[in-house]
Amino acid sequence: TDEISKGNLDARVNIETGDELEKLGHHFNTMAQNLARGRDQMEEKIVQATRELSDANRELQTLDKLKSDFLANMSHELRTPLTVVRGGIDYLNRTIKKEDNRNYLEIIDKNLARLIHLVSDLFDFTKIEGRKIEWSFDQVNLSILIEEVVDIISPLSIDKNISINYENPGDVLAELDLERIEQVLVNLIENAIKFSDPATDIQIRMKEDSDYVTVSIKDRGMGISEENLKTIFDKFSTVPSAGVDKPEGTGLGLAICKAIVEGHDGKIWAESVKGGSSTFYFTLLKKRP
Repeated sequence: TDEISKGNLDARVNIETGDELEKLGHHFNTMAQNLARGRDQMEEKIVQATRELSDANRELQTLDKLKSDFLANMSHELRTPLTVVRGGIDYLNRTIKKEDNRNYLEIIDKNLARLIHLVSDLFDFTKIEGRKIEWSFDQVNLSILIEEVVDIISPLSIDKNISINYENPGDVLAELDLERIEQVLVNLIENAIKFSDPATDIQIRMKEDSDYVTVSIKDRGMGISEENLKTIFDKFSTVPSAGVDKPEGTGLGLAICKAIVEGHDGKIWAESVKGGSSTFYFTLLKKRP
């Protein structure tokens, strides 16, 4: 019984007394044999289940790679003709004089630009999923970069009469991938314009300590619910804006921003008051380890 209690189900008793004690020993051995058989069968089932799970996991990984490769190839193939088409529309827009035709071309160009943006998000997403982002770190003056992005984005705020206020703290140097961080800034500022009420302002701030730079972008919109704040950086997560029943976009923009910031050993998060403003923050490591 001591051996059985220790897990040795192969242990047996040998009692030859010809009485009830021998019968008890026989029953004990039968019980131990049944327990051992049950153990062996359970181990076989566990091994089989593990093998099946391993096979299924390999199959899922293969399918996931095929999906990522397909999306990457599709995105790449779409970008080239879309760029060519937009170039042709831009040429026609500059040469056609009839106002009605120009208006139609502007509508086409606007929707084509949106399509190109969606394809670009899809392309970046596939690279993130496949861990194929190629980083190019260099020392960058983040203050100048933010000013340049604000200059690029400002025309988008004219229709809503929104002003973009950036308090430049002076030179702030950090080792970063300029193109990728520009992408983060463009995405966050465009979102701030999109979700802000007309005739309001967007505030951009930056502060630094010995190790990190923190950038904040505050809008003046309807705010984000606590529930949406929990998932806002998840893939395919979208947040409704005022007057819009169905959110636009792929829901990949903020997920891409999160991947880029985390690729810089930083963090990104949002704070908001329902019915009030929302502020997006991200930190960047000033010097690469």
